[in-house]
Amino acid sequence: MTDILTLVGGGAGVTDVTSQSSELAVATVGTTRQLTLNLSTYATNAAVSTLLGNYVLASAYNAAMASKIDSITVTAPLAISGTGTSRALSTLWKLSQVSLSTGLFGVSSDTPGTLSLSLTGAESRIALKLADSNNTVRDLTSNTSGNILWNSATLASQSWANTQLTAKEDSITELVTGSNQSLLNPTHMPSRYGAGSWTDLKTHASISFVSTVGQDHYHSPWAVGAGETIIFSMDAMFPLSGAVTNVILLWWGQWTTAAEFTSTQGLNTSTWTTISCSFTATSALNLEWGLGKTSGNTAHTQSLGSLWIRNFEIYTTTAGNAYSWATDLSINGAFSDDKKLRHCVT
Repeated sequence: MTDILTLVGGGAGVTDVTSQSSELAVATVGTTRQLTLNLSTYATNAAVSTLLGNYVLASAYNAAMASKIDSITVTAPLAISGTGTSRALSTLWKLSQVSLSTGLFGVSSDTPGTLSLSLTGAESRIALKLADSNNTVRDLTSNTSGNILWNSATLASQSWANTQLTAKEDSITELVTGSNQSLLNPTHMPSRYGAGSWTDLKTHASISFVSTVGQDHYHSPWAVGAGETIIFSMDAMFPLSGAVTNVILLWWGQWTTAAEFTSTQGLNTSTWTTISCSFTATSALNLEWGLGKTSGNTAHTQSLGSLWIRNFEIYTTTAGNAYSWATDLSINGAFSDDKKLRHCVT
């Protein structure tokens, strides 16, 4: 402790001590003065530090307040609640409130926010869309008549199949057999006469049609017996340039046998089409086949140009006797008839 007289510069000039504050009390003991300082209204450094711990500097406060959110607004289905310094966000959209159409079943829980869906099989739709490996999508639908449609084509129903089966042949008890006799084996270079040219192209021939009078191509004689049918046929194709637009086949003198072939009958520039002409004789005859312009045929007009042919052949066929069998029938190759077979066809 420091003597107050020392603090005030010694005691030579001090004659008395008085207090100017209620916190300082002066007591006289003889020639001695006792000073008492009451600091109860003041705070200690520790107390001040404790009080200032809840405060920040203005610069720190301003920096923190610069990033604050001034206000919060939400749009449906979110909702905001609370006052003062507390706000709570919630949603009006509840999974438990989801409505499901026919064919769907759902189990929901709003707390974790989950909804599990499954199919009941009770749904209906206009079309079932199926995609193949090329991503081509086709529809499986039905029409107002109750038919099932696949890619717009009607599928066979049980009733339709039953109707068709009523017209079937359960068994065939009679077959007329016949025999063929080859008169000219398939070739692309047959013997012939006429004004047109016939050029060998190794695997096929190119023939021209040039006549406005006379005959383009013909050959005779070809014998046919009574009751026999004589046929000449060939594979034909239009060349890529200079092609005719039609070709006429006939047996000379038998004008009703004349047959005209065009693109309508399948002639084209990329694939072979088989064409033929036949005549059934009532008595033995020698015939002449004609190809293209033929004198005497006034019903058809042969166009000018060229044609490719191959597998030119001539043969006769005769009708045979009726044949009956009791076992299943196996047929190899093409078969056409106006009846339906129940038996296995191989």
